Amino acid sequence: MNGNGDVECLAFRNPEKFGVLLINKSGRETDVKLDLLNAPATTPDPILPSVESIALREGEVKRGMIPEFPPVVTLQPYEVRLLML
Repeated sequence: MNGNGDVECLAFRNPEKFGVLLINKSGRETDVKLDLLNAPATTPDPILPSVESIALREGEVKRGMIPEFPPVVTLQPYEVRLLML
């Protein structure tokens, strides 16, 4: 991950799951470029997406599935995003 000091990142990997937790601590929208090292190899599949995306912003939880880990994640002000494979 590269970006600025306004974003916290925590990655985890165990035999069942791989994921990244991103926290935007600023009051402005922020783009975060993800450089995923040691991540399991995946093939994007738009029909059966494999990456779960959970976003918490403005007191609401938004949950969905996406085809792959995005190379860039746009975080809204004070958003918390969890991406899991």
